[in-house]
Amino acid sequence: MEINERVRYLLDDIYEYYNNIPSFTKLMRGEYSKKNRFPDLSYEAILENKEVRDKYRKRINDIRDTTNLTNYDLLVLDEAEYFIDYSMFPISCLILFSCFNEEFYYLTFNITTYNMPVSELWDYLKLLDCSSRDNVKKHMELTKDYIRFCKQIRDKVFEQANRGIYLFSDAINGSCEIIKSCALVNYDEHPLNMKRPGSAATQEQIEIEKGYIQEANKYLMDIVKFLESRDYKEKAPKNLGWNQYENGLEYYRYLRKYHLSYDLSAEELHNLGISLLEKADKKQEEIRKKLGLNCSHEKFLETLKGNERFYPTKAEKIGELMNNFKNLVSDNMDKYFNEKIETPCSIKRLSPNLEESMTFGFFNPSQDKNVEGVYYYNGSGLEEKCQINIPALITHELLPGHHFQQSFVSESETLHPLLKEITTGCYLEGWAEYASILLREVGLFDDYDEYGRLEMQKMGCARLIVDTGVNELGWNKDKAVDFLINNTFATPQMAESEVLRYATSIPAQCLPYKYGCVKMLELREKYKKAKGKDYNIKDFHSLILGVGNVPMSLLEKYIDSEDISLKYKNY
Repeated sequence: MEINERVRYLLDDIYEYYNNIPSFTKLMRGEYSKKNRFPDLSYEAILENKEVRDKYRKRINDIRDTTNLTNYDLLVLDEAEYFIDYSMFPISCLILFSCFNEEFYYLTFNITTYNMPVSELWDYLKLLDCSSRDNVKKHMELTKDYIRFCKQIRDKVFEQANRGIYLFSDAINGSCEIIKSCALVNYDEHPLNMKRPGSAATQEQIEIEKGYIQEANKYLMDIVKFLESRDYKEKAPKNLGWNQYENGLEYYRYLRKYHLSYDLSAEELHNLGISLLEKADKKQEEIRKKLGLNCSHEKFLETLKGNERFYPTKAEKIGELMNNFKNLVSDNMDKYFNEKIETPCSIKRLSPNLEESMTFGFFNPSQDKNVEGVYYYNGSGLEEKCQINIPALITHELLPGHHFQQSFVSESETLHPLLKEITTGCYLEGWAEYASILLREVGLFDDYDEYGRLEMQKMGCARLIVDTGVNELGWNKDKAVDFLINNTFATPQMAESEVLRYATSIPAQCLPYKYGCVKMLELREKYKKAKGKDYNIKDFHSLILGVGNVPMSLLEKYIDSEDISLKYKNY
């Protein structure tokens, strides 16, 4: 869609600035800063970022006040403001989240499962071709900067303690193990080393680089020694939740609004989760009866044991089942979407050392149509985990969920490049959850698949309940863990890792999964009513996909401002 010239100039300017600063998002697609530096994790950098944000906010407001703009122009300006506030200076790539507000800088832990960024640096440098002298030089400069990066992580942990901010006691051991896995790797096996086939590095350069890594590892081990000290463990809080820290409650509410893009209270989200959970339980009961099994949920799962579709005996079988369903969906995509994508996707097993600390796995998106997106699945605990949710999981993560939507944005020739950089949890997770409902509606899920989808939905509902419970409503760890075990498919180990995720790593990040889906269905209903007899689900998908990763509240505002029945009749 066309945008106003002044708006385009603004986007061009922000994008040029963005391209000259270090970013994990760019590192993961093979780009790097012209200064050969990794992102700056310091508090001083956050303050510098604030000055940049304030400058661009003023320009945005000037354009809003003085220019005749279309509704789409206004949407784009809102997106640009969101980008400079939340996406311009990301620290973590795995979940695309960090704290960009200087007021809450010290309330973010960078040493937990989902927020420890070291392995992301490794992933980039592993892929850096060292067959040329120029790339060897670049590699060495970045490895030297790795020392500064690790020191900043350490210094932040020390300063947090000076301010009375300690990691929740039950999360200490897990964080120490993650840090050790980064710091105790033998150099010959280290992902950063240049001793690889075809490397142009000299022995002298290799020895220098080895020294850099050893120096960086000392800073990482300083963190481990500090966390394992008696003094730290005695001061670490035994209770969950951000409300125990000074400004912690304000921080949690800030994150909640950031992830949802709506200003909702903890009580509203908590009660919504309870209501939706009850509805999912009732639907599962109806399916059990339809299948001739008038029994409890637990008894139903017992009847599935011994069936390789639901309880595979080998981790490789999980990958096979996932691939089979992915291929089925791929063959039917053109029935429900006008668009096609070129970016391939694949399914691989998660690294075993991460399987204990992650409930499922994670999707690593591609930013280039020549590089596949990968879903890494958790292949552990085969005897305990029922895999009835595989169709819903693959739908959510790959087709037509995250991989399809994000690849569509990446491949778009009409979206401004800056708009492709925006990531919003409520839209991204809302779309992925909506995708699994869509496949049930169009008949690609059988009753067992739908039962598994509802089981995943129950996890999304429980996340609304437990995240708000532990961070604002006074729940303790035992209550939170027991709730997940009793109301979802979470094993005790999974439930504990989930609770630690909410309480120490990424508070409020899980809220958009279910809430975003609720909003996506509301927007579809608005569109359907506006189109009347001309309603076509393909066109709704084109509308939603075509504007990119828009914060959900901005998307709703845009749809409300447009005459959809006229504007998108021939989209």
